[in-house]
Amino acid sequence: MLLDVNEVSALPFFADTPGWDAAQCDVRGLAPSPSGALLAYAVDGSGYETYNVRVRDAASGVELDEQIVGTAGSVAWAGDATLFYTKFDAAHRPYQVWRHALGSDQAADGVGYEGGDGVSNGGGAATGDGT
Repeated sequence: MLLDVNEVSALPFFADTPGWDAAQCDVRGLAPSPSGALLAYAVDGSGYETYNVRVRDAASGVELDEQIVGTAGSVAWAGDATLFYTKFDAAHRPYQVWRHALGSDQAADGVGYEGGDGVSNGGGAATGDGT
């Protein structure tokens, strides 16, 4: 098993996140990396549906120190070292797709796509070859 979603609220990072409550735990966006070595997933414990993306080693189940905060809960891989994730606009609609290199600070992430009409939602997914 890659991730037991019923156990996520018991993981140390969950308890260390201010304002999160186990009763509000919501996990989504589970995405194995193309090689299957890593698993990215989005988790919220606030009830506001604003997710932090986490990454774990699929073989050992060990959580990596990787965390992307304030996302809309969608995640997709581009190879084993790059993640794409969505962020909300002021109305809490997904409208931007961001690129994150594993091991880098989230502040270095860049916008790959931005929807500007205020009506449509933005998102992304990897193709069958991982691109």
